[in-house]
Amino acid sequence: MPQLTAIESAKDTFFWSAPNSETEFTGEDPLAVGYLAQQLGLFLLPTLTTRSSRAQAFAVVLYGLHLADQKATSESRGHDDGRRRYLFERWERFWSMSVLELCQGDLDRGDPDAMRGVRGALRNWRAGDQALPLDFQLIPRQAELGQLGAYLSPLRLAGLVVRGSLRPSVTAMEIIDAFWTEPMAHARTAAYDAYAQKALDEAQTKVARKSGHITLAKIGDLSRLTSIWRRQAQQERLHRALILDARDTTTKAMATLIEQATSQDLFEPREILVAAIEGRLGAEGGIKHAAGALPPRGGAAYPSPGGRSTILHQPRGLRMNTRRLLLLGAMVVALGCSGDHRGSSGADGSSPVVATDGGIAGSHSGVAGTGGTGSGGSVGVAGSAASAGGTGGSAGASSKPVDACNADHELATASDVDALAKCTAIGGFVNVQGTNLATLVLPILTTIKSLQITDNAALTTISIPRLTTVSGSLNIYNGNALTKLELPALTTVGGNLDITGNPVLLDFSLPNLQAVNGSLLVNSNDGLRSFDLPMLVMVFALQAANNHALSSISLAMLTTLTNDLSITVNPMLPTCQATALRDRLVAFSGVATISGNLGTCP
Repeated sequence: MPQLTAIESAKDTFFWSAPNSETEFTGEDPLAVGYLAQQLGLFLLPTLTTRSSRAQAFAVVLYGLHLADQKATSESRGHDDGRRRYLFERWERFWSMSVLELCQGDLDRGDPDAMRGVRGALRNWRAGDQALPLDFQLIPRQAELGQLGAYLSPLRLAGLVVRGSLRPSVTAMEIIDAFWTEPMAHARTAAYDAYAQKALDEAQTKVARKSGHITLAKIGDLSRLTSIWRRQAQQERLHRALILDARDTTTKAMATLIEQATSQDLFEPREILVAAIEGRLGAEGGIKHAAGALPPRGGAAYPSPGGRSTILHQPRGLRMNTRRLLLLGAMVVALGCSGDHRGSSGADGSSPVVATDGGIAGSHSGVAGTGGTGSGGSVGVAGSAASAGGTGGSAGASSKPVDACNADHELATASDVDALAKCTAIGGFVNVQGTNLATLVLPILTTIKSLQITDNAALTTISIPRLTTVSGSLNIYNGNALTKLELPALTTVGGNLDITGNPVLLDFSLPNLQAVNGSLLVNSNDGLRSFDLPMLVMVFALQAANNHALSSISLAMLTTLTNDLSITVNPMLPTCQATALRDRLVAFSGVATISGNLGTCP
């Protein structure tokens, strides 16, 4: 029987990562503290793990999934997640090449812009003017070890990707629409989209270093992991989605605790724990304002929102091991030392900020991103009493009830629709997905931020008679019973207008639509015989494909098409209609693809 022998010195026997130099053993974790910390971390901050620690990477994955979803849906494979995953991996390789093009191959694993699989990308990037490869091994088992494998679960937990699928939710569209730059702030935003979409074409084994006026290096500059440091509004969107609107019960409390500790210059785990036990983290205190940004390649600092170039000096303590911080948080929550109130923080290398009205600000995001920055705001939220033995939440500005007409909505029932039927303007995103609704009628609505109507098997009618403006995208997907689409007053769509996969929709007319600032997509509507947009003057790109009954397209006023025109595989459509449309364009700077339209010309 084994004998237990007392040890004289525990430190000479048990060690975690720095073994005694005189022993032959390597560092171990005999009490599984590291594993315990990881599991507690997954419970306390489920969206911010040791694998999902970069704020911009959340946006990169969402945008790539959006591209893949658009492509799969246009191919009538909208329910094929295997196809979406394959297309996403092409986007990921394209994106990695763009970042390497920006830094001309000078990207080490420890660089803040280094992506997962950077070594595979480096092996395939070459200096010069030749096109770069797209079909290469970025990383072994890319689906599991690449960006998607690391960020998919947190994105689903945050409600940004639909559970059980690889389709971004309507809530994610605000982040996706601002991926390249702020919506409507840059005339070339759609050109960046078109450049990226080309990478998803399987016929393309290489990517050109320039598309029109857009260079591959510019794509890398706008999307690299550190690009978030100079994008305050996008920081706020990510911070709101991952921290303030977290669906779990612990993230906001943990974020607030870390913020309070940082406000008192407490960075070491032991110091934070002692302060929490003594009740010092519940008192009001100024959160240090950390406006500014880190410098780009080349040395010059990015201008801060105030027009002043600054460099954020990050305290050493903010770089501490994430698992140690999460383990500390678990102990603090267990002791009842965190109030139930909102706040902001970064879990690994980010700095919280102060609200101008004395409340806890919600404007910071570098969410778990190394060196994320933010500027002060005024989103103070009143803290409620802490659990027994703990401290109260800090007092911020009083919260106000959310105006239903200015919030995001998931519509599932007729009562949900009735609640919005009283709105003349909706300032949020509305998603109608997978419902049993037979009709969708919003009689007095005039403007909306974004609307997605998808996978509603019983929906026969969409009627929004007074709607004039959609500032983002309008997507109508996979309506197997949809026969009536009534949008008679619609004049402007700020993003994409996508009508895809509606097999019994015979025709539709948008008699007052004048401009689509994104792409107009009419794809895979098997029963569609005609569509009429008589007042449409400008659109960024136009695609009509795989509409097997389509025999007539009426776009009599269309003269401006900024990017590509693609009219393909519409077997009943006369080719002469497509070529006449092309020839009528006055401002056209893209590529025209017209094929597979076999109807008889008059």
